[in-house]
Amino acid sequence: MKEVRNKKCVHIEDMAQVFNQLNISLKKLLVLYTDSNRKIGGLEFNPDEIKKYLSKQEIEEYIALREKFSLNDDFMVIGLEEGCKNEARLKHIVRKFDKAIKKELTLENNKQDECINTDLRNVILHVETRPMMYLRKRSVYELDAFIKNIIYGSYVLGKTYADTLDENSYWGYFSEWLAKKYESVRSMGWCQILMEQEHDEEKAFDRFFEEFRDYLEEVEHYKSKKEVIEALVQQLMEPDLFKELDLEAELENYPNRYAKEYYERSCYQMKIYCVHMDERYGRHRHYLETFYIERDLEQVWVRYKDTILYQTLEAFLQDNPSWYEWEDLKV
Repeated sequence: MKEVRNKKCVHIEDMAQVFNQLNISLKKLLVLYTDSNRKIGGLEFNPDEIKKYLSKQEIEEYIALREKFSLNDDFMVIGLEEGCKNEARLKHIVRKFDKAIKKELTLENNKQDECINTDLRNVILHVETRPMMYLRKRSVYELDAFIKNIIYGSYVLGKTYADTLDENSYWGYFSEWLAKKYESVRSMGWCQILMEQEHDEEKAFDRFFEEFRDYLEEVEHYKSKKEVIEALVQQLMEPDLFKELDLEAELENYPNRYAKEYYERSCYQMKIYCVHMDERYGRHRHYLETFYIERDLEQVWVRYKDTILYQTLEAFLQDNPSWYEWEDLKV
């Protein structure tokens, strides 16, 4: 920041960092830096700094649309026909700005692959403090529907949650984590498991946050899915070869303290699949092998077929140099 006539000129990058830390939408920066009254207290916002992220035409169009229409917090324009077109245009400009400034400040980094998505985590923990702001009642069923709507809505809107909140993410393991803890049926969802324990919607609601905090404390000590995959591929083969062979890796499990078997408790469990196109069924995957990676990503083991014994990765590669080759079985 620099002093300008007893005013502090706040750079847009500095504000973006602050907004990001406070989990405030960066689209609100456009309001600060395009408002006709660009001074708040002792702070001043220079509109020229937006030119780095939007064209002059887009900035003028954004200002004109904001002045012409009444907007709510989500920039939904109240109007028909022409208003709908302007609404779509306004959203396009806002999203372009949001994407550009995040890319500039590297706010969209690999963190979306790490543990549970921070946005979802923060929303869930905020529901705990003010449940009636989001739910009709303190019910585990209401909470379950609320979280599912967040995930589905984020996917539809094209947010970065799709990769983070899939079945291979740490959030996806919450139900399995509970099932192992209470020795429930693994196919049951977390809502069913908690109801099985409490037999009351409100008590299960309160129990969720106790379990969720324990879960976060555990999983946030582990490596990201992307980091584990990269560590395994580096020891298996050249990364380019991994892609050329159309191989895919899925994180099947992480070092869960409730896992019964030793290596599953101490290691990441990664399954490797071979992908190919089938004329009849289209894209198809064949399972190849499961690898167990130490939590420090230094040692890798492979299970002997049909046994509970393990061998080192080095020995496995010597005995099975073509483990990644898939041949269709012919009758």
